[in-house]
Amino acid sequence: MLATSSSVYHIRSPVSPVSSKTHKLVLTTTSLRNVVLANSSDVLYYEVVTPAWERHRTRVSRLDPNAQVFSVVAEMLNGHAPEDTKGKEEDAKRAMALRWFGGGEYVAVNDFLHFAWFRGKDGRKYTWYGDKKRLELRRDDRPDRPVASYHKEKRLLHVLRISQYPYLEVDRDPAVIETLDYVVVSFLLVERLRRDYGCD
Repeated sequence: MLATSSSVYHIRSPVSPVSSKTHKLVLTTTSLRNVVLANSSDVLYYEVVTPAWERHRTRVSRLDPNAQVFSVVAEMLNGHAPEDTKGKEEDAKRAMALRWFGGGEYVAVNDFLHFAWFRGKDGRKYTWYGDKKRLELRRDDRPDRPVASYHKEKRLLHVLRISQYPYLEVDRDPAVIETLDYVVVSFLLVERLRRDYGCD
């Protein structure tokens, strides 16, 4: 009997089966500004929103599957400040500041993500590695295998419709799941930079 997904946003892909040791968070679009990342059961569900009337702010929210409510994980300020009317739209692409859990002061992105590495809630160092073909997150205590990997979308004839949506494959290790908020936010920041530098 074939298991079906309960998620509205989970898009099945017969091409690449995912290991039972990982979660597959499928991205609903190729955009990193307005996207949902969710596994097949919606137990892991993140919504990223950058409203058209508020292009300088991106909110990342996580759905609590039991209460069915969203809680803000992080807010990113993109490019120039909202009162800077002389700034160009392309200046607002890069995230400049970040605040966690919808409160407190904004801090520079570099205070969280130091040259592609960050400290997780478990105190361990996580580092993103990537090139034009791959993006992987590794933890300092087990550098031999990634704790998360980004897989780009696949298109028919490389230009037509998407045949496989992009996804973030995340290890089921409880320590990784505990720090998943940091993994998702750091992924969004690093992948934005990669795309800015033409590594998409």
